[in-house]
Amino acid sequence: MNKVAFILTFLVVVAVIACDNKKGLIQPKAAPIPVNACDSIRYNNAAKFILDKNCGSCHSGPFPNGGFDLTAYSTAKVPALSGRISDRITNTNNPMPPFGLMAQDKVDSLMCWINKGAPQ
Repeated sequence: MNKVAFILTFLVVVAVIACDNKKGLIQPKAAPIPVNACDSIRYNNAAKFILDKNCGSCHSGPFPNGGFDLTAYSTAKVPALSGRISDRITNTNNPMPPFGLMAQDKVDSLMCWINKGAPQ
């Protein structure tokens, strides 16, 4: 009887641990940005910081990856309005940044900025 109790206890512990670990692997979905919050998003107050942190290490300098520099408004606006940024930050097969899609709230902020015409 002790073996049966031990095996059942072991299985329960393994199941609890397995369920707990799954919670850490799945990122919770961020709440969508309210429409009025989109109105305040500009390059200088939001997009620049997101692009610098997530894209600037590769898309900067004299020879930026992809041929475009995302560290200045004048050079980030063109790929934003052409769809290059939005296509890559939402692409699950070939995501940018290359280490995986950025947090959904950052993607939402950039999409707001792009959809508003990429204001400075």
